[in-house]
Parts: sequence; structure tokens; C-alpha cells
Amino acid sequence: MEPAPILLVEDEPDDVRFVQRALQRAELDNPLIVASTVQEAKAACTANGTPVLVLLDVYLQGTDRGLDFLAWLRRRAKPLGETPVLILSVSTDQAHRARALALKTALFLGKPATEEVLADAITAFGLVRTTEIRGGKQRRWLANRRDGGE
Repeated sequence: MEPAPILLVEDEPDDVRFVQRALQRAELDNPLIVASTVQEAKAACTANGTPVLVLLDVYLQGTDRGLDFLAWLRRRAKPLGETPVLILSVSTDQAHRARALALKTALFLGKPATEEVLADAITAFGLVRTTEIRGGKQRRWLANRRDGGE
């Protein structure tokens, strides 16, 4: 069974490549689905099921539409409505941060973050890292696994 996808909602191609490199650094098996608009993000949630994590830019198409998507997501039924969201934003606007926190954002990272910081933040959500051991893949849980196990 393929692992649940990670949804990246980002409209800047350079930032998409940055996140792709951070995910490679984190060595995750989860496929990445990229949406550059709110409509694409909603469609991805409908077509691909519940993502294990959403990486969300606040500013899409020049406005704070990312937070509109977050509000839409939180109005959905479980498990989609409870999907962890990591905000990636250049915004220093305290109103954006307050709204994101009110909408139960798991983490708000300022751009530009380093690949290592982003990789660590992503893996802190309890995703599985795959490691090559003696010619075979072995998965090990990272710290902060959701069910508390090791």
C-alpha cells in the first residue's frame, strides 16, 4: 500500500523545488501532490483522499487565499478536517498568524527556511523515514510519532 500523500499548496515554482528538496532530505516515501491554486488544492483533497500533511503558503495569487483554503479544510469532516497543516509564509502580519492559529495550524514557518529546518519540521509530524539497510528498505518511526510508539 502506498503511503498517504503530502499536499503542497504553493504557486511559486522556486518554492515548490525547495520543498521537493527538503522532502528528499527527509527521505520520505510519501508522494507529493502540488496544487498552485485553492481550487486545485480542494480538488486534490477530493481526488486523492486525506493527505498525511498539508504544506500551505499563505499568499496564493497575490492574496492570502491560503488561509481561505485552510478555513475550507477545517470545515471538512474527519479525517480530512483534522489534517495537520504546516504554514510556509513570508508574511509577518500578526493577523495572518492569529487566523492560522485559530484554524488549528500545527506550525507556522517563515520563508525562507533552510531545507534542513523544513525537513525536520516535516518529519516531526510522525511520518515514516525509509532507510536502505543491507540492500532492503526498512522503515523506522521518527520522534513525535502520532500514537506515541517507537
